[in-house]
Amino acid sequence: MIDYECYKATEDRRLNTENSVNLILRNKNLGLEEYKFLLQTIVNSGIGEDTYAPKNIIQEREECPSLDDGLSEMDDIFYDTLDKLFSRTGISPLEIDILVVNVSLLSTVPSLTSRIINRINGSKLVLWQGKVHDALQLPVPVVARSSLTRALSMFKLKCMFRTHIGSNNEAYECCMQIEDDLGYRGFRLTKSLTKAAAQAFTVNLRVLVPKVLPIWELLRLD
Repeated sequence: MIDYECYKATEDRRLNTENSVNLILRNKNLGLEEYKFLLQTIVNSGIGEDTYAPKNIIQEREECPSLDDGLSEMDDIFYDTLDKLFSRTGISPLEIDILVVNVSLLSTVPSLTSRIINRINGSKLVLWQGKVHDALQLPVPVVARSSLTRALSMFKLKCMFRTHIGSNNEAYECCMQIEDDLGYRGFRLTKSLTKAAAQAFTVNLRVLVPKVLPIWELLRLD
């Protein structure tokens, strides 16, 4: 890793506790139990007052988000972070060999990767749809050819492990995008969500811990 950039939304999109409560209360499709569950989630989630939300939520249009809303949200994130990253590192977009885009819940045509490449305008980027780990094993560098001769790397990927427990029905159904009887589309979260997350986390730890802890710590935990 040569460098990185984290996106922070503008202050007009801040979603503090009061705004989160108002967001829940203005939803007329929820019953008392749903209200209680969501309010409890806000309290227990650990999300602070510096949380931000997409524009359509701040503008009270969360019940009918459009494709343009989704694209606008992605554009804000992609272009702001990429512009700052290229500016700070001095790396040209033309030096990038592989672009990996990972976004859940939004799949567009043309793809988000194509959208970024079109914005960069002219870069000869390769769309890599496999795992990042596989991409890093290619004979071409991922970030920039010239950067491999610099002593600027922050991190180097040594190993990567991915756990997928979708074969478990309980885990598979713990978070589903569905429509209710009235045709309203949303996400159904079940109580199995935390159990599935803990299961996946445990499997990951069994593989990763031996790779990151020193031998004396492994003997102590054995």
